[in-house]
Amino acid sequence: MKNCDNIKLLIQAFVDNELSSDEQKILDSHIKECQDCKTELENATILNKLLKDNIKKVDLPPYFEAKLWARIEREKSRKFSFAKLIPITVSLICVIFVAVFSFPHLKTGKPDIYIVSPEVNSIVPDNDVTISAAFYNKPKSQEAQILINDEVVAREKESDQIIYTSDKNMKEGYYKMKIQLIDKNNKVVKQKEQVFYVVPDGKDSEL
Repeated sequence: MKNCDNIKLLIQAFVDNELSSDEQKILDSHIKECQDCKTELENATILNKLLKDNIKKVDLPPYFEAKLWARIEREKSRKFSFAKLIPITVSLICVIFVAVFSFPHLKTGKPDIYIVSPEVNSIVPDNDVTISAAFYNKPKSQEAQILINDEVVAREKESDQIIYTSDKNMKEGYYKMKIQLIDKNNKVVKQKEQVFYVVPDGKDSEL
């Protein structure tokens, strides 16, 4: 075996411009004898150039960074391979483009609501009901509130996020939640709503 696993780590460091002179010599010596690693180095270099040339800084939806790091943590438990990293990178690039073109408020500056949890028509354990949302371009004069079956359960004025966690087990059944932005006259200026279903903890959650 040509110790390719260690060389792939050097390839990653090379792409990040973090190789020492000694490590560079080891990499150069190895790729002269190993065509697989040479190809992987070439692919990594090409991908890195494409990313630098084409990706511009954009404003991403809230929680994007948290979701990205969660994905990275899951990948850490797997054997590293730059080849495996490529489809992940491509999918993240797609997410960025979707974020830019699917969220017009990023360009217009108009207030909008992004529901983080629960997902649409999701099934939630009765002891783990958490509702959270984030807000784009929310004016400081507006407050946010969460309603469950038309009852206000949480309000927030200062933050661009709002979170509500039930402190008791909720009864099984469908619930309608609303996330609202309201002005100083208590008038709703923006609202999003969706339905979720609560089941006893441990019950089969498949529809």
